[in-house]
Amino acid sequence: MFDKLIEQLKATPRTIVFTEGPDARIQEAASRLLADGIMKVIMVGNVEEVQAAAKANGFDISGAEIIDPATYPEMDA
Repeated sequence: MFDKLIEQLKATPRTIVFTEGPDARIQEAASRLLADGIMKVIMVGNVEEVQAAAKANGFDISGAEIIDPATYPEMDA
């Protein structure tokens, strides 16, 4: 059942936005999605905080885009 969905997502990758970037559960999900090439990942949070938390938790989120709401120029849009 999920195999067909995963194949479709790999063929036409979508983007998912996680609003709780520093959360370990979110980082684990992002890491898995990135490692399997299933989806593009955007994480919201302070860049240094998100990266430090991922490192501390042992997750590779290097392929994720991290958006800091405090410095994102289009936040109000």
